[in-house]
Amino acid sequence: MLPLAKAAVAAGDEVVVAASEDLHGAAGDLTTRALGPSLPDLLAETDRRLGEGVLGYRSDSSKVLDANVALFTTIRADMAFDALYALAIDERPDVIVAEMWDYVAPLVARRLGIPLVTFVHSPATTIDGMRSRSGQPPTTPPRWPTSRPSTGRARWCW
Repeated sequence: MLPLAKAAVAAGDEVVVAASEDLHGAAGDLTTRALGPSLPDLLAETDRRLGEGVLGYRSDSSKVLDANVALFTTIRADMAFDALYALAIDERPDVIVAEMWDYVAPLVARRLGIPLVTFVHSPATTIDGMRSRSGQPPTTPPRWPTSRPSTGRARWCW
Protein backbone atom coordinates (compact mmCIF):
# COMPACT_ATOMS: atom_id res chain seq x y z
CA MET A 1 0.00 0.00 0.00
CA LEU A 2 2.89 2.40 0.66
CA PRO A 3 3.90 2.74 -3.02
CA LEU A 4 0.31 3.73 -3.82
CA ALA A 5 0.30 6.24 -0.94
CA LYS A 6 3.59 7.73 -2.17
CA ALA A 7 2.16 7.98 -5.70
CA ALA A 8 -0.85 9.89 -4.31
CA VAL A 9 1.52 12.33 -2.58
CA ALA A 10 3.55 12.71 -5.78
CA ALA A 11 0.30 13.58 -7.59
CA GLY A 12 -0.31 16.40 -5.10
CA ASP A 13 -2.72 14.68 -2.72
CA GLU A 14 -2.42 14.72 1.06
CA VAL A 15 -1.88 11.32 2.67
CA VAL A 16 -1.97 10.38 6.34
CA VAL A 17 -0.87 6.86 7.26
CA ALA A 18 -2.65 5.68 10.40
CA ALA A 19 -0.97 2.68 12.00
CA SER A 20 0.42 1.50 15.30
CA GLU A 21 3.56 3.44 16.15
CA ASP A 22 5.82 0.41 15.70
CA LEU A 23 5.01 0.50 11.96
CA HIS A 24 5.69 4.21 11.37
CA GLY A 25 9.29 3.62 10.26
CA ALA A 26 8.07 1.80 7.15
CA ALA A 27 6.14 4.92 6.03
CA GLY A 28 9.32 6.88 5.31
CA ASP A 29 8.50 10.53 4.56
CA LEU A 30 4.73 10.04 4.64
CA THR A 31 2.75 11.76 7.38
CA THR A 32 1.83 9.27 10.10
CA ARG A 33 -0.62 9.19 12.98
CA ALA A 34 -0.59 6.72 15.84
CA LEU A 35 -3.55 4.39 15.65
CA GLY A 36 -4.54 1.29 17.48
CA PRO A 37 -2.64 -1.44 19.20
CA SER A 38 0.58 -3.07 18.05
CA LEU A 39 0.54 -6.70 17.00
CA PRO A 40 2.05 -7.79 20.36
CA ASP A 41 -0.74 -5.90 22.16
CA LEU A 42 -3.36 -7.53 19.93
CA LEU A 43 -1.88 -10.97 20.59
CA ALA A 44 -1.80 -10.34 24.34
CA GLU A 45 -5.47 -9.28 24.32
CA THR A 46 -6.38 -12.29 22.18
CA ASP A 47 -4.59 -14.56 24.66
CA ARG A 48 -6.47 -12.89 27.52
CA ARG A 49 -9.87 -13.23 25.86
CA LEU A 50 -9.34 -16.80 24.68
CA GLY A 51 -7.70 -17.87 27.94
CA GLU A 52 -4.56 -19.35 26.40
CA GLY A 53 -1.46 -18.47 24.37
CA VAL A 54 -2.59 -18.42 20.75
CA LEU A 55 0.96 -18.57 19.34
CA GLY A 56 1.21 -22.09 20.74
CA TYR A 57 -1.59 -23.43 18.55
CA ARG A 58 -0.64 -26.00 15.97
CA SER A 59 -1.11 -24.79 12.40
CA ASP A 60 -3.58 -27.60 11.72
CA SER A 61 -5.74 -26.72 14.72
CA SER A 62 -9.17 -25.18 14.20
CA LYS A 63 -8.28 -22.90 17.10
CA VAL A 64 -5.85 -21.04 14.80
CA LEU A 65 -8.70 -19.92 12.56
CA ASP A 66 -10.88 -18.95 15.53
CA ALA A 67 -8.05 -16.93 17.08
CA ASN A 68 -7.25 -15.13 13.80
CA VAL A 69 -10.87 -14.27 13.15
CA ALA A 70 -11.24 -12.94 16.69
CA LEU A 71 -7.98 -10.97 16.52
CA PHE A 72 -8.67 -9.22 13.21
CA THR A 73 -12.40 -8.65 13.68
CA THR A 74 -13.83 -8.22 17.15
CA ILE A 75 -10.66 -7.73 19.22
CA ARG A 76 -8.97 -5.24 16.89
CA ALA A 77 -12.28 -3.43 16.36
CA ASP A 78 -12.75 -3.15 20.12
CA MET A 79 -9.23 -1.76 20.50
CA ALA A 80 -9.03 0.56 17.46
CA PHE A 81 -12.50 1.79 16.42
CA ASP A 82 -12.69 4.82 18.72
CA ALA A 83 -9.18 5.98 17.79
CA LEU A 84 -9.78 5.68 14.03
CA TYR A 85 -13.18 7.35 14.35
CA ALA A 86 -11.58 10.32 16.18
CA LEU A 87 -8.72 10.46 13.68
CA ALA A 88 -11.10 10.48 10.71
CA ILE A 89 -13.12 13.30 12.28
CA ASP A 90 -9.90 15.26 12.90
CA GLU A 91 -8.32 14.65 9.47
CA ARG A 92 -11.57 14.84 7.45
CA PRO A 93 -10.29 12.62 4.62
CA ASP A 94 -12.02 12.48 1.27
CA VAL A 95 -11.20 8.77 1.10
CA ILE A 96 -10.21 6.06 3.58
CA VAL A 97 -7.91 3.37 2.18
CA ALA A 98 -7.68 0.06 4.01
CA GLU A 99 -6.16 -3.28 3.31
CA MET A 100 -8.50 -6.18 2.76
CA TRP A 101 -8.11 -7.66 6.26
CA ASP A 102 -8.98 -4.40 8.05
CA TYR A 103 -12.43 -4.65 9.59
CA VAL A 104 -12.26 -1.32 11.46
CA ALA A 105 -11.85 1.14 8.56
CA PRO A 106 -15.05 0.03 6.78
CA LEU A 107 -17.03 0.56 9.98
CA VAL A 108 -15.62 4.07 10.44
CA ALA A 109 -16.03 4.97 6.77
CA ARG A 110 -19.65 3.83 6.81
CA ARG A 111 -20.41 5.65 10.07
CA LEU A 112 -18.96 8.93 8.75
CA GLY A 113 -20.12 8.56 5.14
CA ILE A 114 -16.56 8.62 3.78
CA PRO A 115 -15.78 6.60 0.63
CA LEU A 116 -13.69 3.51 1.30
CA VAL A 117 -11.08 1.97 -1.00
CA THR A 118 -10.08 -1.58 -0.20
CA PHE A 119 -6.54 -2.56 -1.17
CA VAL A 120 -6.68 -6.22 -2.16
CA HIS A 121 -3.54 -8.31 -1.80
CA SER A 122 -2.21 -11.51 -0.27
CA PRO A 123 -3.80 -14.91 -0.96
CA ALA A 124 -6.89 -13.41 -2.62
CA THR A 125 -4.80 -11.79 -5.37
CA THR A 126 -3.51 -15.23 -6.35
CA ILE A 127 -7.04 -16.59 -6.33
CA ASP A 128 -8.29 -13.62 -8.37
CA GLY A 129 -5.50 -14.19 -10.92
CA MET A 130 -6.61 -17.79 -11.36
CA ARG A 131 -10.26 -16.74 -11.58
CA SER A 132 -9.40 -14.11 -14.20
CA ARG A 133 -7.55 -16.63 -16.38
CA SER A 134 -10.60 -18.88 -16.25
CA GLY A 135 -12.95 -16.03 -17.22
CA GLN A 136 -14.48 -15.63 -13.75
CA PRO A 137 -14.84 -12.25 -12.01
CA PRO A 138 -12.55 -11.38 -9.08
CA THR A 139 -13.66 -12.42 -5.61
CA THR A 140 -13.42 -8.84 -4.32
CA PRO A 141 -14.21 -6.14 -6.89
CA PRO A 142 -12.21 -2.94 -6.34
CA ARG A 143 -14.17 0.00 -4.97
CA TRP A 144 -12.90 3.46 -5.94
CA PRO A 145 -14.40 6.88 -5.31
CA THR A 146 -16.37 8.09 -8.30
CA SER A 147 -15.14 11.69 -8.27
CA ARG A 148 -12.40 13.95 -6.92
CA PRO A 149 -13.04 16.95 -4.68
CA SER A 150 -13.54 20.27 -6.44
CA THR A 151 -10.05 21.35 -5.36
CA GLY A 152 -8.52 18.69 -7.60
CA ARG A 153 -6.65 17.33 -4.57
CA ALA A 154 -7.78 14.53 -2.32
CA ARG A 155 -7.13 13.98 1.39
CA TRP A 156 -6.44 10.32 2.00
CA CYS A 157 -6.34 8.43 5.27
CA TRP A 158 -4.45 5.12 5.01
